[in-house]
Formats: sequence, structure tokens, C-alpha cells
Amino acid sequence: MKTGLDVRNIYKNLIFTADHRVYAYYRLREWNNSYITDRQKEANRQRLERVLEQSNVPDFQMLQIYIEDSIDSIQEKGKAYVKGEIQEFSRRLIDSQTEVLKKKYGKNKTDYGHYIGLRIDLPRDLSFKGMVEELQRYFLSFQSSVMYELMGDYFMIPGKEMKEFLMAEQVLYKRLGRKIGLERIDASDYGYIIEHLLGMRGISYGDYQYSMLLKEWKGDYYQRQVDIKRLSSVQMEEKGRELVVDRPEGTCYMAFLALAAMTESLLFPDCEVLFFQKSELSFPVDVSIRAEVVGHKKAVKDLENKKKEFKDQIDNAHKNGEEADDDVYFAVAESDVLKAELKHKRSNMYKVNMLFRVAAESQEELDMRCVELIDYYDAYGMKLIRSFGDSKPFLEEIFPCGSVKRRDYIQPTKADFLSALGFGGTTKLGDDSGIYIGYDVSSGKPVYIRPDLAARKESKGATTNSMSVSFTGATGWGKSMSSNLILVWIGMMGGRVLIIDPKSERSGWVDSFPEIKEQINLINLESDESNRGRLDPYVLLQQKEDSEVAAVNLLCYLTGVKPANKKEFTILQKAVRKISDMEFRGLACVIPVLKEQIGGEIAVDLAESIEAFSKLGIAKLLFSDGRSVRRDMTVDKAINILQVSGLSLPDSSLPEGEYLPEHILSIACMQVIGAFGMEFLSSDKTIFKVLGADESWSIFGGRNSVSLDQKGVRMGRSLNSGIYFSSQGIDDVGDKNIKNNIGMRFAFHMEDSDEIERTLEYFGLDAKDPSLQSVLRNLKSGEALMKDIWGHVGVVQFDMTFREFFEMFDTSTDRQKDQEGGRK
Repeated sequence: MKTGLDVRNIYKNLIFTADHRVYAYYRLREWNNSYITDRQKEANRQRLERVLEQSNVPDFQMLQIYIEDSIDSIQEKGKAYVKGEIQEFSRRLIDSQTEVLKKKYGKNKTDYGHYIGLRIDLPRDLSFKGMVEELQRYFLSFQSSVMYELMGDYFMIPGKEMKEFLMAEQVLYKRLGRKIGLERIDASDYGYIIEHLLGMRGISYGDYQYSMLLKEWKGDYYQRQVDIKRLSSVQMEEKGRELVVDRPEGTCYMAFLALAAMTESLLFPDCEVLFFQKSELSFPVDVSIRAEVVGHKKAVKDLENKKKEFKDQIDNAHKNGEEADDDVYFAVAESDVLKAELKHKRSNMYKVNMLFRVAAESQEELDMRCVELIDYYDAYGMKLIRSFGDSKPFLEEIFPCGSVKRRDYIQPTKADFLSALGFGGTTKLGDDSGIYIGYDVSSGKPVYIRPDLAARKESKGATTNSMSVSFTGATGWGKSMSSNLILVWIGMMGGRVLIIDPKSERSGWVDSFPEIKEQINLINLESDESNRGRLDPYVLLQQKEDSEVAAVNLLCYLTGVKPANKKEFTILQKAVRKISDMEFRGLACVIPVLKEQIGGEIAVDLAESIEAFSKLGIAKLLFSDGRSVRRDMTVDKAINILQVSGLSLPDSSLPEGEYLPEHILSIACMQVIGAFGMEFLSSDKTIFKVLGADESWSIFGGRNSVSLDQKGVRMGRSLNSGIYFSSQGIDDVGDKNIKNNIGMRFAFHMEDSDEIERTLEYFGLDAKDPSLQSVLRNLKSGEALMKDIWGHVGVVQFDMTFREFFEMFDTSTDRQKDQEGGRK
């Protein structure tokens, strides 16, 4: 049995039929439909409704199909991103990970693709010249059809006609593409969709390739028909209410169901049936919505005629002493409501045919799935029918560029109905490939991220271009372990990482992974004479301007001077400039400069205050005379860890007025390290770099510091870098400007109600919603509320994959004791 595929040509995203219809197909960029407010859902619905209403096409198709992608293919894409000194080991590790993931998730993962096909009609020129050209076009099309029937080799499209269609598509894409996020598809996309609808399974969407020969000769285009026939070369038989398709990968049983009636109105936002079915059904279902656009005046007339038909059914039933079905009375009432709305809004009507395709490997499984699908839609008042002898016509209709074959199931409706079905909504988290970090708790599907994707051309449609990331939440719920996982993978895949580790939690990393120990640079600074001055801004920072800025900020923080204190601030600036002109520069030089060169009561008071701090233990790291100082701190390895022993950081909630001197010095050290981190981020732009900031508030939170975090976050795209903020509270990440420029976001378990509300607001969610608040309270260890660069929100369970990773990243107290015992 022939498949009935009515395709003659495919060129770019245009598809041509034998009866001279032309469609342009696009893949819809999905939007987040999880954890969002009803207002946000309504905004998404209205956006789709406007696009449908403003498309100005005679008919269109909305196609939601499930697509497969193999774990092997996804992992191989990840390997393609690997480079650097340890790429050989990293690729072997990814191969080992692949086998683990296939056992956990199976060979393939399933997702949904959403496609919109818009029919393109060329405008008619009613002048004599235009009519002549139209006759010529019809003659050439007829000639092409005759040539195809006689020779069966090539199908021709006149070059002028092709150019006109391409230009019309360009206008259509410019008008609609940006409003909703449309991406043009190509021959491989068409091939995958068609073969999928014909029962193909087990083939990865990413691996699928379909090519065709399109010749251009004397300005016209010739499509080799064997390429089209190759798409539909399957053995198919219609048996009762299903199709049986024999394919190389096995027999596929398919059933097609049609929407026969709607017995009640759908109330948005609880009617997103296409979105809900992805999680509520135990199997995937393809859905086709084919809509014919009917102008306002004709729509009202058609509804009046339809109402007469329903009334005739009621009258006939009464004549026979019977009552008509409730569905008929409901249809009469609905037609009155629809007619009134059309008259009021003067909007178009849509004659909709809605089809569902179910596939299975056996007849019994197919029947059970159809029953489950019928019951699911029946709960929404939507009656599906699985009729005899209609499977093949419905298959022909569901194909891209198909046409309505059975008009018995047409439903008159408006654009708001089509836009309220949840078409385009997704729960997908993360990116298509990259670093495997865990799985989506709601769907069980693996989650991947590409940390540098936000600044790449492939990120078109993302809601951010920032490569900075935040990790927030209570201590002990997996925050550090999860951030460590991503940071290490960035280093192993060719990036460069500097992790600021004030708690010295990563001392055992070199021993945990001897295979990459040459690319792990552990710098441990202790407050002894051998490390004197190694955090001195004049010693640590290479650029003179950076040294001066860091020195001024440091001195202001130690003395409590603000820029508003003009006299004190000016004196400190003057002292720093004098040091910059010396042969041997060091922060300790500021004391004699203030006392002897500048002089005066204010300068002497400042000098004495600074001198008091310089005599405390950890101050050895900050103050030097610039002479006998080690200047060997380099961070040119894949993974660099900077630890400072003896820091005494206060709790972030402690008021600054209650800080002890050791608290102030510890924060001062962290702020200088932050400046060093910014210098690191500004280095080689060809390498993707990340500054991992544990206790980030202590690095970037100084009230007198320049906004290092703002610079790092905002300039990340140009510097090819990002900052990974890790802290307990959202406010520790930074001010509003910083938070608005963070890319990916992870929030772990938390209990404090105020912190929960701030977190939900930071994620763009309803902060007052009790159900959302409970999500954060009920997160388990290693689970995090995630917002990716596409704006999608969900809960991810981080997965270390390997026991070695878990032991390496574990920062629990017992693990730390084991590490310290090993070092002894």
C-alpha cells in the first residue's frame, strides 16, 4: 500500500505538493510552562494567539511530535567540545559515563518537537500582465506534472516561481519569527518527521541525515523524485482501525484518532492538554492540528448554516418521539456563543481537524494506549474517535503539507482555543548536550548544560547571554558538591577554573584524581613569614591600575573610610599613588608615607589604624615592603585552587558593626583575592574561564569595594568568562543589577520563609505561592530548583555518576577529617 505522501519538492524550509500548495515549516522555540504564574501562562498564550491571527495565511498546521535522541549521540557531542591538556583522559571518562547513563536511562531519551507549517499563497495580480503570468505559471506546473507522470524522474519548479515563494517566506518569517521564536527547518527535519510518522524508531534526531538532489538548470529547479520516494519506502497495510508498517527496525502498529466533539468549554489555564499529556500519559503521542482560516463574514454565515443542521437533528429526533444527544444541544449553544464573539471582535474563525497518532510494537499494546488516550481527553470534555478505514487518510493528513481528508470531524473554533492547548510549553531543562549534571526530577530525563553556550551564536532564543551562575541554599544540602561537579568538568573539557576556597575543602583533589594531577594547581597560603605579602595588591596583581584600585579599596575597608569622606579618601588615594611611583612597592609602605610624606593629624590617625591591623597574624599576607616577596602565584592550569589558611570569616548575617578585627582582615584578604580573580577572568580570551567563589559575599560584598562582581558578570561575554557565586542567601549574590545579570541559577534546600520568597522572586516565580514555597522546603539532598539560560525552570537531582567524584567533592565533616588524617 502506498503511503500517500503528497510531496514533490523540498527546498530549504519550503515544501511543495502535487496540487500546487506550498508551505513553510518552522520549529517553535519552546517556552517554560512549569512553576510559572497564571499571568505568565496567559502571556505565552496571547503571544501564540497573536501569531496565528496575524499570519494572514489560508491554512496552517500545528504539529507536536515526539523525537528521539540517543545517549551515545548526546555524549559524542559532549566529547566534541573537549580540548586542552587532559582531553584524552576526559574523553575516556565520558565514554565510561556513557555506559553508566545507558544503563540508567536506556539507549534513547525522548522529547517533543513543536512545528508550525504556514501555507504561502502568492498575491494575485489582477492586471492583464499578471493574469498572463499566472496562466504561464499554471501551464508550467501542468507541464511539470505531465513530465513527471511520463518520465517519473524529476519534478520541475520554475525559477521565477521559486524566487517569489522564497521572498514571500522571507516576509512571513520577518513578521512572525521574532514574536514567538520560530526556527526554519530543513530537508533533514522534514525527512525525520515523515519517517517518524511512518513508524521509524530508535534513530537519533541528532544523527539523522537526509539529503536530496536539487538541480538548477536554465534558472529552473528540478527535484529528483527518487529522493522523495525514499522517504516513504515502507511496507504498509491497513487492518481495521490501525496501520501495520514493516520497517527494517521492526513492525510498528499505528492508530489514528480524531477529535469528534467537545462537550464542554475549556477553561484556561487548566486546559493545556497538549502540555499535560507529556507527563500524564505513560507513552508518547503525536498530535496534528490542521486549521483552515475563515474570514469574519464567511465564518458567521457558516456558523448559521451549522446551527441549522443541528436544529434539523433535534427536530427529526422530536418527530420520532426521541431526544437528541446532549452533544447536539451543546453544539447549538456553542455555535451561538462563537457567533456572538466573532461578531463582537470581528475575528477569524478556524475550521480545525485535530488528529492523534499512537504507535506501539504490538496490537494489544496499541489498543491499551488508545483507551488510555481516549480516557485522558474525555476528562477534558474532548471526545476522540478511532474509526474504521480512516487510518491511511489520517496518515496522509498528518504529514507536513497534507490536507484534510475527512471533513466529518471539523470543529469550528477561535484562535484562543488553539493557543490555550499548551502547544509549545515544555518542562525541558538544560541544553541538548554538554556536561551531564543529573536528571529532571519530574520527568526522569537526563539534564545537560553547556556553561559557555549563553555567549555563543547557538544560544539564539536564550533569555540571557550571561555565563555567570549562582548556587544558593542552606549548608549541607549539596550546594558545594554540585558546583564542584560543574567546575571540574569545565576544567577537564578545556576551560580554565580558579576556585577560591576559604574553608580549605579541596585539599584532597590531587590525590582523588591522579590522572589529572598535573593540571590541578593547589595554592595554600598560610600566615607565616614565607608567605608574607603574597596577597599584597602590589605583589599579587600584574596591572598597575588594578593594584592601585585594590589597594585603595583595601585601605578604605580597613579604616572604615567611604568615598563620601572626602578628606580621608583623598589622603589614602594620594598615599597609594606615591607608593606606585616607588621602586619597591608594597602595602606596608603606606604607613611611613602617611606619617612622613603626607603628614597631618588625619594622615597620622589613618597610618596608626592601618599599622594596628598590619601587626595581626593573618595581616602578614597583605602587607609587604615590596622587596623580598615571592611573586610566583600562577593560575595557568586547568583547575586552580586558592586556599588561605587561618581565615576567620563572619557569618554573612552578622552586622558589620559587630565584626572583630580578624573578621575584617579575613574579608580584606578575600576582596584582594577577588581582584586577583578578576585579573584571571581578563586573561586569554580564547579560553573559557570561570571564577568559582565560595562565600562569594566576602569577596564581592565589601561596601567600599569597586563592583568587581558587576564587572565580571557584565563583561563575561567579551572576556569569555563567568563567575560562579556560591552562598547561603540570595542577597549574598549581589545587588539587583548583579542578580538580573546572572545566567543559570540553582537553589538548594532552605527553610527560612523570607529567604524562600526572595529566591522565588529571583527565579521570576510567584514568591507568595505556597506550593512553590514548599518546593524549596522539600528539596532533598542534591536536589536544586534550576533555571537554565532558556528560562526553563524545574527541579534537578545532581548525579556525580562516579564514586570517585562523590568522594572528591564531599565536603562533609567526616570526609574533611579523613583528608586531614591522611595529610598527617
